[in-house]
Amino acid sequence: MPPSADEAVVPDQPLAGKEKIPMPIYYFHLRDQDDITDIDGTDLADIGAAREHANTVARELTFKTSGMLGEDWSKWSMVVHDSAGLELFSFEMSDVGKGNGGK
Repeated sequence: MPPSADEAVVPDQPLAGKEKIPMPIYYFHLRDQDDITDIDGTDLADIGAAREHANTVARELTFKTSGMLGEDWSKWSMVVHDSAGLELFSFEMSDVGKGNGGK
């Protein structure tokens, strides 16, 4: 007899033999003559999600302020690395909203 809706069915092994695959970590740095380094990183599914996240963060920053550390956003860029330190993409903060982010 199948279990009722009130009874929980618990598999013998978690994930039923499938291993959990960790998501990649991406680091979102800001750069002009100074660097603001992302030391924590963000777990995201893939590079497409990293691009979307970078653009969202950049839009939020440029919407809220005219620059950082006394420099206008036109002097800054966002640089995105993977956990191995490989630069995946970058874009000028002044390009945000113009459809050029992450090229």
